[in-house]
Amino acid sequence: YGASAGSISSVIAACGINLELAMKLVLNLPKKTRHLSHGNLIELWLSQILPEDCHIRCSNRVHISITTITLSFLPLHRKVVSVFDSKQDVIDACLTSSHIPFFLDGKFSRTFHGDTCVDGSFLFFLHNTPWPKAELLNGKQRALMFYHRNDKRLMKRNFPVLQVLDQEATTVMFNMGYQYGLCLLQERKIETNETHQVVANVFIFFTC
Repeated sequence: YGASAGSISSVIAACGINLELAMKLVLNLPKKTRHLSHGNLIELWLSQILPEDCHIRCSNRVHISITTITLSFLPLHRKVVSVFDSKQDVIDACLTSSHIPFFLDGKFSRTFHGDTCVDGSFLFFLHNTPWPKAELLNGKQRALMFYHRNDKRLMKRNFPVLQVLDQEATTVMFNMGYQYGLCLLQERKIETNETHQVVANVFIFFTC
């Protein structure tokens, strides 16, 4: 399960992507320009790291949260996508779930499967809560939740939001996230080779 940047984390986990390689490719991305948005860079990066059969690996295993906008009394609706037609469909779902209005590509919203959408964590943010626990596999399996506000070390660092981090800060954040994941595993006494559900509900820190 993943919302916003967590959607990308969930796809990476489901596909068994080598994290060190993914990090190396992030740092080798070209610089953002007037004609190359944050969204373009993320799409380029995902195209490089995801296998061609990622849609097969992720269908019915990865659940990506997006927020749809409709002309109604309650205009915002959370929708979960879990079936993907192609590699590009997986990438588009991640970009939609990560679509912070205007920041990602200069546009307010993004169209996905005919719906007008924005960031998948938007309603979580408004309600000040992570992904509802009752929704996570109905409690039938263990769930390992990565929620940025629960990481005390991360919250103390006050990393800038909606800003591009330099290579040093990006590396620090990467290592902190890796260590936080290991701590969660140790606290719950989950062996690293045990199958477990990964729930990533975090806000975006763009790197370039």
